[in-house]
Amino acid sequence: MNKVKKMLLALIVIAVSSRLYINFYTSNFNFSFGAVLFPVFIYLDDERNPLSFGILLSFTFFLFRFIFDQEFMNVIPEMTFYMLYGLIFFIAYKIKRSYSLKAMFFLIMLSDFAGNILEMYLRIGNLVSDRYVIRGLATAAVTRAVFAAIIILSHKYYRNLLIKEEHELRYKKLLWFTSQLKTEVYWMEKNMDHIEKVMGSAYNLFIDISEKKNENNWSNRALEISTNTHEIKKEYDIVVRGIESILEHSDEDPGMNFSEIARILKETIKQSIVSSGKDISLEFISRDNFYTFNHYDLMSILRNLINNSVEAIDKKGEIKFIHKKVDGKHIFRVEDTGSGIPHEDRSFIFSPGFSSKINYSTGEINRGLGLALVKNIVKDKLGGEINFISKENEGTSFLVEIPAKNLEGGFDENIFD
Repeated sequence: MNKVKKMLLALIVIAVSSRLYINFYTSNFNFSFGAVLFPVFIYLDDERNPLSFGILLSFTFFLFRFIFDQEFMNVIPEMTFYMLYGLIFFIAYKIKRSYSLKAMFFLIMLSDFAGNILEMYLRIGNLVSDRYVIRGLATAAVTRAVFAAIIILSHKYYRNLLIKEEHELRYKKLLWFTSQLKTEVYWMEKNMDHIEKVMGSAYNLFIDISEKKNENNWSNRALEISTNTHEIKKEYDIVVRGIESILEHSDEDPGMNFSEIARILKETIKQSIVSSGKDISLEFISRDNFYTFNHYDLMSILRNLINNSVEAIDKKGEIKFIHKKVDGKHIFRVEDTGSGIPHEDRSFIFSPGFSSKINYSTGEINRGLGLALVKNIVKDKLGGEINFISKENEGTSFLVEIPAKNLEGGFDENIFD
Protein backbone atom coordinates (compact mmCIF):
# COMPACT_ATOMS: atom_id res chain seq x y z
CA MET A 1 0.00 0.00 0.00
CA ASN A 2 1.43 3.40 -0.95
CA LYS A 3 1.79 6.32 1.43
CA VAL A 4 -1.29 8.21 0.27
CA LYS A 5 -3.57 5.22 0.80
CA LYS A 6 -2.03 4.52 4.20
CA MET A 7 -2.52 8.14 5.19
CA LEU A 8 -6.18 8.15 4.09
CA LEU A 9 -6.81 4.89 5.95
CA ALA A 10 -5.27 6.31 9.13
CA LEU A 11 -7.30 9.54 8.89
CA ILE A 12 -10.58 7.68 8.37
CA VAL A 13 -9.91 5.22 11.21
CA ILE A 14 -9.10 8.01 13.68
CA ALA A 15 -12.06 10.12 12.55
CA VAL A 16 -14.47 7.19 12.93
CA SER A 17 -12.99 6.20 16.31
CA SER A 18 -13.53 9.77 17.54
CA ARG A 19 -17.24 8.98 17.52
CA LEU A 20 -16.52 6.98 20.71
CA TYR A 21 -16.27 9.59 23.44
CA ILE A 22 -17.39 10.74 26.88
CA ASN A 23 -18.40 14.32 27.74
CA PHE A 24 -16.46 16.32 30.32
CA TYR A 25 -17.05 19.63 32.05
CA THR A 26 -19.00 21.25 29.20
CA SER A 27 -21.45 19.64 26.80
CA ASN A 28 -19.28 20.27 23.75
CA PHE A 29 -15.98 19.06 25.28
CA ASN A 30 -15.29 15.33 25.18
CA PHE A 31 -12.57 12.73 25.51
CA SER A 32 -12.58 10.64 22.31
CA PHE A 33 -10.86 7.39 21.42
CA GLY A 34 -9.41 9.10 18.33
CA ALA A 35 -6.79 10.77 20.53
CA VAL A 36 -5.61 7.27 21.52
CA LEU A 37 -5.04 6.18 17.93
CA PHE A 38 -3.45 9.43 16.73
CA PRO A 39 -0.05 8.88 18.47
CA VAL A 40 -0.19 5.17 17.62
CA PHE A 41 -0.26 5.90 13.89
CA ILE A 42 2.57 8.42 14.30
CA TYR A 43 4.72 5.93 16.24
CA LEU A 44 4.15 3.05 13.81
CA ASP A 45 5.19 5.14 10.80
CA ASP A 46 8.29 7.13 11.78
CA GLU A 47 8.50 8.64 8.28
CA ARG A 48 5.14 10.36 8.72
CA ASN A 49 5.30 14.10 9.47
CA PRO A 50 3.37 14.55 12.75
CA LEU A 51 2.52 18.20 12.09
CA SER A 52 1.15 17.56 8.58
CA PHE A 53 -0.72 14.53 9.91
CA GLY A 54 -2.29 16.61 12.69
CA ILE A 55 -3.35 19.35 10.27
CA LEU A 56 -4.85 16.85 7.81
CA LEU A 57 -6.66 15.08 10.63
CA SER A 58 -8.14 18.33 11.94
CA PHE A 59 -9.66 19.08 8.52
CA THR A 60 -10.90 15.50 8.27
CA PHE A 61 -12.80 16.08 11.54
CA PHE A 62 -14.21 19.27 10.08
CA LEU A 63 -15.56 17.36 7.07
CA PHE A 64 -16.98 14.57 9.23
CA ARG A 65 -18.83 17.02 11.46
CA PHE A 66 -20.15 18.89 8.43
CA ILE A 67 -21.44 15.66 6.87
CA PHE A 68 -22.84 13.93 9.98
CA ASP A 69 -23.51 16.58 12.65
CA GLN A 70 -23.80 19.91 10.84
CA GLU A 71 -22.16 21.39 13.97
CA PHE A 72 -18.91 22.07 12.21
CA MET A 73 -18.20 25.34 14.09
CA ASN A 74 -17.92 23.43 17.37
CA VAL A 75 -15.17 21.26 15.92
CA ILE A 76 -12.67 24.14 15.52
CA PRO A 77 -11.33 23.82 19.10
CA GLU A 78 -10.99 20.06 18.55
CA MET A 79 -9.05 20.78 15.35
CA THR A 80 -6.57 22.86 17.34
CA PHE A 81 -6.14 19.94 19.76
CA TYR A 82 -4.71 17.75 16.98
CA MET A 83 -2.71 20.58 15.44
CA LEU A 84 -0.95 21.28 18.76
CA TYR A 85 -0.57 17.53 19.38
CA GLY A 86 1.14 17.13 16.01
CA LEU A 87 3.27 20.25 16.56
CA ILE A 88 4.63 18.91 19.87
CA PHE A 89 5.50 15.58 18.22
CA PHE A 90 7.06 17.43 15.29
CA ILE A 91 9.32 19.45 17.60
CA ALA A 92 10.20 16.35 19.61
CA TYR A 93 11.14 14.44 16.43
CA LYS A 94 13.28 17.36 15.31
CA ILE A 95 15.19 17.14 18.59
CA LYS A 96 15.49 13.36 18.56
CA ARG A 97 14.25 11.07 15.81
CA SER A 98 13.74 7.89 17.81
CA TYR A 99 12.23 7.39 21.27
CA SER A 100 11.89 4.41 23.58
CA LEU A 101 8.38 3.29 24.47
CA LYS A 102 8.79 4.78 27.96
CA ALA A 103 9.79 8.18 26.55
CA MET A 104 6.98 7.92 23.98
CA PHE A 105 4.48 7.35 26.80
CA PHE A 106 5.46 10.63 28.49
CA LEU A 107 5.48 12.45 25.13
CA ILE A 108 1.94 11.22 24.40
CA MET A 109 0.79 12.23 27.88
CA LEU A 110 2.32 15.73 27.55
CA SER A 111 0.85 16.29 24.07
CA ASP A 112 -2.60 15.10 25.14
CA PHE A 113 -2.64 17.31 28.24
CA ALA A 114 -1.39 20.39 26.36
CA GLY A 115 -3.93 19.83 23.58
CA ASN A 116 -6.77 19.52 26.12
CA ILE A 117 -5.72 22.73 27.89
CA LEU A 118 -5.77 24.63 24.57
CA GLU A 119 -9.10 23.14 23.50
CA MET A 120 -10.69 23.94 26.86
CA TYR A 121 -9.39 27.53 26.66
CA LEU A 122 -10.97 28.00 23.21
CA ARG A 123 -14.29 26.59 24.41
CA ILE A 124 -14.72 28.54 27.67
CA GLY A 125 -12.71 31.66 26.75
CA ASN A 126 -10.15 31.60 29.57
CA LEU A 127 -7.47 29.42 31.11
CA VAL A 128 -8.64 26.59 33.32
CA SER A 129 -7.97 27.23 37.00
CA ASP A 130 -10.35 24.71 38.59
CA ARG A 131 -8.30 21.91 40.19
CA TYR A 132 -11.04 19.39 39.46
CA VAL A 133 -10.92 20.22 35.74
CA ILE A 134 -7.11 20.17 35.59
CA ARG A 135 -7.06 16.85 37.43
CA GLY A 136 -9.64 15.48 34.99
CA LEU A 137 -7.60 16.61 31.97
CA ALA A 138 -4.45 15.09 33.46
CA THR A 139 -6.25 11.81 34.23
CA ALA A 140 -7.57 11.64 30.66
CA ALA A 141 -4.08 12.30 29.28
CA VAL A 142 -2.57 9.50 31.40
CA THR A 143 -5.41 7.09 30.56
CA ARG A 144 -5.20 7.67 26.81
CA ALA A 145 -1.39 7.41 26.95
CA VAL A 146 -1.73 4.03 28.69
CA PHE A 147 -4.18 2.78 26.04
CA ALA A 148 -1.89 4.02 23.24
CA ALA A 149 1.12 2.27 24.84
CA ILE A 150 -0.86 -0.98 25.16
CA ILE A 151 -1.83 -0.85 21.46
CA ILE A 152 1.78 -0.13 20.42
CA LEU A 153 3.10 -2.96 22.62
CA SER A 154 0.48 -5.37 21.25
CA HIS A 155 1.38 -4.42 17.67
CA LYS A 156 5.11 -4.89 18.36
CA TYR A 157 4.50 -8.28 20.01
CA TYR A 158 2.27 -9.49 17.17
CA ARG A 159 4.71 -8.27 14.52
CA ASN A 160 7.69 -9.89 16.29
CA LEU A 161 5.71 -13.13 16.48
CA LEU A 162 5.05 -13.05 12.73
CA ILE A 163 8.71 -12.25 11.99
CA LYS A 164 9.87 -15.10 14.25
CA GLU A 165 7.58 -17.60 12.51
CA GLU A 166 8.68 -16.35 9.09
CA HIS A 167 12.37 -16.59 10.06
CA GLU A 168 11.91 -20.15 11.34
CA LEU A 169 10.24 -21.14 8.08
CA ARG A 170 12.99 -19.46 6.04
CA TYR A 171 15.69 -21.19 8.12
CA LYS A 172 14.15 -24.61 7.44
CA LYS A 173 13.97 -23.85 3.72
CA LEU A 174 17.52 -22.50 3.76
CA LEU A 175 18.76 -25.68 5.46
CA TRP A 176 17.05 -27.83 2.84
CA PHE A 177 18.26 -25.56 0.06
CA THR A 178 21.88 -25.63 1.30
CA SER A 179 21.94 -29.41 1.73
CA GLN A 180 20.83 -29.90 -1.87
CA LEU A 181 23.33 -27.37 -3.18
CA LYS A 182 26.14 -29.14 -1.29
CA THR A 183 25.31 -32.31 -3.22
CA GLU A 184 25.68 -30.47 -6.52
CA VAL A 185 28.90 -28.77 -5.33
CA TYR A 186 30.33 -32.22 -4.56
CA TRP A 187 29.85 -33.22 -8.20
CA MET A 188 31.40 -29.97 -9.38
CA GLU A 189 34.46 -30.53 -7.16
CA LYS A 190 34.74 -34.08 -8.44
CA ASN A 191 34.73 -32.82 -12.01
CA MET A 192 37.47 -30.28 -11.25
CA ASP A 193 39.99 -33.13 -10.94
CA HIS A 194 38.68 -34.60 -14.17
CA ILE A 195 39.03 -31.24 -15.96
CA GLU A 196 42.62 -30.81 -14.76
CA LYS A 197 43.54 -34.26 -16.13
CA VAL A 198 41.96 -33.47 -19.49
CA MET A 199 43.76 -30.11 -19.58
CA GLY A 200 47.03 -31.91 -18.84
CA SER A 201 46.42 -34.40 -21.63
CA ALA A 202 45.56 -31.60 -24.06
CA TYR A 203 48.69 -29.66 -23.12
CA ASN A 204 50.92 -32.73 -23.52
CA LEU A 205 49.38 -33.39 -26.93
CA PHE A 206 50.07 -29.75 -27.86
CA ILE A 207 53.74 -30.15 -26.87
CA ASP A 208 54.09 -33.38 -28.85
CA ILE A 209 52.48 -31.79 -31.91
CA SER A 210 54.75 -28.72 -31.58
CA GLU A 211 57.82 -30.95 -31.37
CA LYS A 212 56.40 -33.52 -33.84
CA LYS A 213 56.81 -36.39 -31.39
CA ASN A 214 54.69 -39.60 -31.13
CA GLU A 215 52.80 -38.74 -34.29
CA ASN A 216 51.32 -42.22 -34.54
CA ASN A 217 48.98 -41.74 -31.52
CA TRP A 218 47.97 -38.10 -31.99
CA SER A 219 44.52 -38.99 -33.32
CA ASN A 220 43.78 -41.48 -30.52
CA ARG A 221 44.82 -39.02 -27.86
CA ALA A 222 42.73 -36.23 -29.44
CA LEU A 223 39.73 -38.60 -29.54
CA GLU A 224 40.30 -39.51 -25.89
CA ILE A 225 40.39 -35.82 -24.93
CA SER A 226 37.18 -35.21 -26.89
CA THR A 227 35.46 -38.17 -25.21
CA ASN A 228 36.50 -37.09 -21.73
CA THR A 229 35.36 -33.52 -22.42
CA HIS A 230 31.97 -34.86 -23.51
CA GLU A 231 31.70 -36.85 -20.25
CA ILE A 232 32.51 -33.74 -18.24
CA LYS A 233 29.85 -31.84 -20.18
CA LYS A 234 27.26 -34.52 -19.40
CA GLU A 235 28.06 -34.45 -15.69
CA TYR A 236 27.90 -30.66 -15.60
CA ASP A 237 24.59 -30.82 -17.45
CA ILE A 238 23.28 -33.03 -14.61
CA VAL A 239 24.61 -30.53 -12.06
CA VAL A 240 23.02 -27.57 -13.87
CA ARG A 241 19.66 -29.33 -14.11
CA GLY A 242 19.90 -30.22 -10.43
CA ILE A 243 20.57 -26.62 -9.43
CA GLU A 244 17.80 -25.36 -11.72
CA SER A 245 15.41 -27.80 -10.03
CA ILE A 246 16.44 -26.50 -6.60
CA LEU A 247 16.03 -22.88 -7.67
CA GLU A 248 12.69 -23.62 -9.28
CA HIS A 249 11.48 -25.10 -6.01
CA SER A 250 12.86 -22.12 -4.07
CA ASP A 251 10.57 -19.84 -6.10
CA GLU A 252 7.75 -21.15 -3.92
CA ASP A 253 9.29 -19.12 -1.11
CA PRO A 254 6.97 -16.25 -0.16
CA GLY A 255 7.84 -12.71 -1.13
CA MET A 256 9.03 -9.87 1.08
CA ASN A 257 8.33 -6.23 1.68
CA PHE A 258 11.10 -4.00 0.37
CA SER A 259 11.42 -2.39 3.81
CA GLU A 260 12.51 -5.79 5.16
CA ILE A 261 14.95 -6.29 2.27
CA ALA A 262 16.46 -2.86 2.95
CA ARG A 263 16.72 -3.56 6.68
CA ILE A 264 18.55 -6.87 6.15
CA LEU A 265 20.79 -5.30 3.51
CA LYS A 266 21.68 -2.36 5.75
CA GLU A 267 22.54 -4.60 8.71
CA THR A 268 24.66 -6.91 6.55
CA ILE A 269 26.59 -4.07 4.92
CA LYS A 270 27.21 -2.44 8.32
CA GLN A 271 28.77 -5.70 9.53
CA SER A 272 30.91 -5.84 6.38
CA ILE A 273 32.10 -2.26 6.96
CA VAL A 274 33.06 -3.07 10.56
CA SER A 275 34.96 -6.16 9.40
CA SER A 276 36.83 -4.11 6.78
CA GLY A 277 38.10 -1.68 9.43
CA LYS A 278 37.00 1.31 7.32
CA ASP A 279 35.29 4.45 8.55
CA ILE A 280 32.26 4.57 6.26
CA SER A 281 28.94 6.26 6.99
CA LEU A 282 25.98 4.40 5.49
CA GLU A 283 22.67 6.18 4.77
CA PHE A 284 19.49 4.48 3.52
CA ILE A 285 16.60 6.56 2.17
CA SER A 286 13.51 4.73 0.95
CA ARG A 287 10.28 6.60 0.24
CA ASP A 288 8.00 3.81 -1.04
CA ASN A 289 7.48 0.34 0.34
CA PHE A 290 6.23 -2.53 -1.85
CA TYR A 291 5.85 -6.30 -1.80
CA THR A 292 7.87 -8.43 -4.23
CA PHE A 293 8.55 -12.05 -5.08
CA ASN A 294 11.85 -11.02 -6.71
CA HIS A 295 13.57 -10.39 -3.38
CA TYR A 296 16.54 -12.65 -4.20
CA ASP A 297 17.21 -10.80 -7.47
CA LEU A 298 16.76 -7.40 -5.82
CA MET A 299 19.04 -8.33 -2.94
CA SER A 300 21.73 -9.56 -5.39
CA ILE A 301 21.59 -6.30 -7.36
CA LEU A 302 21.80 -3.97 -4.38
CA ARG A 303 24.28 -6.08 -2.40
CA ASN A 304 26.73 -6.13 -5.32
CA LEU A 305 26.43 -2.40 -5.96
CA ILE A 306 26.85 -1.41 -2.31
CA ASN A 307 29.70 -3.90 -1.77
CA ASN A 308 31.44 -2.33 -4.77
CA SER A 309 31.07 1.06 -3.09
CA VAL A 310 32.58 -0.30 0.14
CA GLU A 311 35.55 -1.69 -1.81
CA ALA A 312 35.96 1.58 -3.75
CA ILE A 313 36.47 3.55 -0.53
CA ASP A 314 40.02 3.35 0.75
CA LYS A 315 39.74 4.26 4.44
CA LYS A 316 37.02 6.83 5.03
CA GLY A 317 33.98 7.87 3.06
CA GLU A 318 30.23 7.89 2.61
CA ILE A 319 27.71 5.61 0.92
CA LYS A 320 24.14 6.69 0.27
CA PHE A 321 21.35 4.41 -0.94
CA ILE A 322 18.19 6.09 -2.27
CA HIS A 323 14.99 4.40 -3.43
CA LYS A 324 11.85 6.02 -4.82
CA LYS A 325 9.03 5.25 -7.22
CA VAL A 326 8.57 7.65 -10.13
CA ASP A 327 6.31 7.32 -13.21
CA GLY A 328 5.69 3.60 -12.76
CA LYS A 329 9.35 2.76 -12.16
CA HIS A 330 11.30 1.83 -9.06
CA ILE A 331 14.53 3.82 -9.01
CA PHE A 332 17.49 2.69 -6.92
CA ARG A 333 20.58 4.86 -6.59
CA VAL A 334 23.85 3.89 -4.88
CA GLU A 335 26.28 6.78 -4.40
CA ASP A 336 29.75 6.67 -2.85
CA THR A 337 32.70 8.97 -2.26
CA GLY A 338 35.23 6.35 -3.33
CA SER A 339 38.09 6.42 -5.80
CA GLY A 340 35.83 6.50 -8.86
CA ILE A 341 36.22 4.48 -12.05
CA PRO A 342 39.16 5.34 -14.34
CA HIS A 343 38.01 6.74 -17.67
CA GLU A 344 39.71 3.96 -19.67
CA ASP A 345 37.85 1.26 -17.65
CA ARG A 346 34.33 2.62 -17.92
CA SER A 347 33.37 0.83 -21.12
CA PHE A 348 34.40 -2.54 -19.67
CA ILE A 349 33.00 -2.58 -16.13
CA PHE A 350 29.92 -4.64 -17.12
CA SER A 351 32.05 -7.19 -19.02
CA PRO A 352 32.38 -10.66 -17.41
CA GLY A 353 35.84 -11.16 -15.96
CA PHE A 354 36.74 -7.49 -15.85
CA SER A 355 38.06 -6.29 -12.50
CA SER A 356 40.10 -3.40 -11.22
CA LYS A 357 40.36 -4.93 -7.74
CA ILE A 358 43.77 -6.55 -7.44
CA ASN A 359 45.60 -7.39 -4.23
CA TYR A 360 49.16 -6.58 -5.20
CA SER A 361 50.61 -8.24 -2.09
CA THR A 362 49.12 -11.64 -2.95
CA GLY A 363 48.45 -11.29 -6.67
CA GLU A 364 44.82 -12.27 -6.03
CA ILE A 365 42.28 -10.69 -8.37
CA ASN A 366 38.55 -10.31 -7.88
CA ARG A 367 36.62 -12.64 -10.16
CA GLY A 368 34.95 -9.63 -11.77
CA LEU A 369 31.47 -11.09 -12.23
CA GLY A 370 29.53 -8.79 -9.87
CA LEU A 371 28.55 -5.96 -12.20
CA ALA A 372 28.13 -8.28 -15.18
CA LEU A 373 25.62 -10.35 -13.20
CA VAL A 374 23.91 -7.20 -11.92
CA LYS A 375 23.40 -5.96 -15.47
CA ASN A 376 22.06 -9.35 -16.61
CA ILE A 377 19.56 -9.51 -13.74
CA VAL A 378 18.44 -5.90 -14.22
CA LYS A 379 18.04 -6.08 -18.01
CA ASP A 380 17.22 -9.72 -18.82
CA LYS A 381 15.22 -10.81 -15.78
CA LEU A 382 13.55 -7.58 -14.64
CA GLY A 383 13.42 -5.56 -17.88
CA GLY A 384 15.21 -2.58 -16.36
CA GLU A 385 18.19 -0.36 -17.07
CA ILE A 386 21.42 0.35 -15.23
CA ASN A 387 23.70 3.36 -15.73
CA PHE A 388 26.44 5.09 -13.82
CA ILE A 389 28.27 8.39 -13.41
CA SER A 390 31.78 8.45 -12.05
CA LYS A 391 34.53 10.96 -11.35
CA GLU A 392 38.01 9.84 -10.43
CA ASN A 393 38.94 10.57 -6.81
CA GLU A 394 35.41 11.87 -6.16
CA GLY A 395 33.09 8.87 -6.34
CA THR A 396 30.58 6.87 -8.35
CA SER A 397 26.80 6.80 -8.62
CA PHE A 398 24.93 3.77 -10.02
CA LEU A 399 21.31 4.23 -11.12
CA VAL A 400 18.99 1.24 -11.56
CA GLU A 401 15.49 1.69 -13.02
CA ILE A 402 13.03 -1.23 -13.01
CA PRO A 403 9.37 -1.11 -14.14
CA ALA A 404 7.09 -1.46 -11.12
CA LYS A 405 4.97 -4.08 -12.91
CA ASN A 406 8.03 -6.37 -13.12
CA LEU A 407 8.88 -5.97 -9.46
CA GLU A 408 5.71 -5.60 -7.44
CA GLY A 409 3.28 -8.33 -6.53
CA GLY A 410 1.51 -10.02 -3.66
CA PHE A 411 -0.05 -8.77 -0.44
CA ASP A 412 1.63 -5.99 1.48
CA GLU A 413 2.04 -7.16 5.07
CA ASN A 414 2.57 -3.56 6.20
CA ILE A 415 -0.94 -2.55 5.13
CA PHE A 416 -1.99 -1.75 8.71
CA ASP A 417 1.33 -0.23 9.86
